[in-house]
Amino acid sequence: MGIAKLEKAMQLISDTISKIDFLTVAVDDKNKEFKEILDGILKKYQIQRRKILNLKNAWSRVFSMPKKEQT
Repeated sequence: MGIAKLEKAMQLISDTISKIDFLTVAVDDKNKEFKEILDGILKKYQIQRRKILNLKNAWSRVFSMPKKEQT
């Protein structure tokens, strides 16, 4: 159940990253300030996605170990 929630969060973040990336490409060169704001937001979402992925991997390692190895 926890893994599913983490995967759902990563999927939502990936969708958001795709939309922000599309906006970044669609913005013309005259709006450099807006493009910089979008790039900053994009970096923050990418960092959060990486953190969630690391948490999911750690969660999988801990809860997939056999009971004898968990101490």
